[in-house]
Amino acid sequence: MIMKGPENSPTHWVDYYASIELAVSDDENFGKLSTIVIDAIPKSAAKALKSLKFDGPTEDLDNVLPIFMLTANLNPQQAKKLADDSSWIELSIGTENVGGDDVFEATSISLGDDEDGGRRTFWVKVKSTSVAKRTLCGLATLAEFASIADAGDADLQLFDAAQDLCGVAIYDVGQANLTALVDSYEHPVVFFDLGWPLSFNKKSYRLPGPFDPLTPALRPSDPQPVILSHLDWDHWGYAYLSGQARYDSQRGYWRSVVTYKDDVLRRPWLMRRPRFHRHKLGPSHIHFVMTLANTILSDGNCALKFWPARSGRKDFTHYSIVRCSSTSGSVSSPAYLRNNESLVLLAKREDRPEKVLLTGDADYPSIHVSHRRKLTGIVAPHHGGNITEFSTPQALFGGRMVRSTYPECYNNVPSDDAEMEALLSGWQIHSTNDRFSCHAGCNAHGNKLIALDVRTPYCSCGGVPEAGLCLR
Repeated sequence: MIMKGPENSPTHWVDYYASIELAVSDDENFGKLSTIVIDAIPKSAAKALKSLKFDGPTEDLDNVLPIFMLTANLNPQQAKKLADDSSWIELSIGTENVGGDDVFEATSISLGDDEDGGRRTFWVKVKSTSVAKRTLCGLATLAEFASIADAGDADLQLFDAAQDLCGVAIYDVGQANLTALVDSYEHPVVFFDLGWPLSFNKKSYRLPGPFDPLTPALRPSDPQPVILSHLDWDHWGYAYLSGQARYDSQRGYWRSVVTYKDDVLRRPWLMRRPRFHRHKLGPSHIHFVMTLANTILSDGNCALKFWPARSGRKDFTHYSIVRCSSTSGSVSSPAYLRNNESLVLLAKREDRPEKVLLTGDADYPSIHVSHRRKLTGIVAPHHGGNITEFSTPQALFGGRMVRSTYPECYNNVPSDDAEMEALLSGWQIHSTNDRFSCHAGCNAHGNKLIALDVRTPYCSCGGVPEAGLCLR
């Protein structure tokens, strides 16, 4: 029987399969509560995927792959138990508290422009902590993207920023990662990650003011490409336009109705092919990748490009893209593997000694040692979080390390131990949460620059300050 709640919404319970990730520590009870993200798909939808064939663009994506994203604050032991297991979990989710020790409160995650409203309270009951892989075979098959071949040489040329690069921009996006290679006019020419914090890290948001890294006024004739390090939300979340929890009365379940920014999608994206079970990717990750797979660019080609699986490194005019590998005997949790089986970027002009490593969330040992030598700049791994002890590269020429972070959003990020090791290795440390009044009057921000040249990039057209991208 369907009962009606105070807003005429159903309060019956619905079964879901979910990937659960440990996210943050609650700022008011630091060390006492931990926050998890529940990335779920209705059980009925997961079963329906088994009978579908995926041999091209997926029509009616939101109904083929409905997603539901929630967050909950739990005691650390319970949160760790739910998140650390490599298996998916079966849950029942409803809007009426039926009581019981095994029921906990959760809140729907609002995305993009909906972050200030639309959050709803739900109740969650864990039915099983080990969902068999065969149960999710439809979702796993979908995540293989078998209809999209690995990128060829012609595809990869789309990511060659041949402009006169002058530096690496690390933009102030709170607890997230959004960086770019910039030319001598401060204009971004290729992005490495397009991150934005989810709503539970709202306290880290940029201060009010303009911010539009994709503004057409600053790009060449074609939109700048994006190289995605890996599929953690805070490395591509700027793509979200909106997303709120809605009840689908026709299908009988709650879901997050998600839309993406069109100008984010309509550009080439390069990433490694998803590893569904190995990385325990949730349906929200697959939904985003599928949306890119369904996006056709002006040249008639798909926006999504997959890194060639057999390639360890690809060299471009002023930088290289490098494939990371988790080290033998290292931690084997899905979160660790997702961070360290990723892409990193190594920026260097042939005529200059400067050399800058953009790591995403990859720990140093997962990046081949040859790419960690003679560095003058680093975008710190995992926002300045924990690293393998004694692995920090030595800095050259008073090297500059930037942490794209906001303190206390994550437990031990930035890490005191990682900071001490970086200082002992000769690095000057800067953080995007160190905000300052902008010289161009575009409000206070913490955008940072790591130089690839003796020149300081300067925008003469006025477009950079209008977009909130100033680096001086």
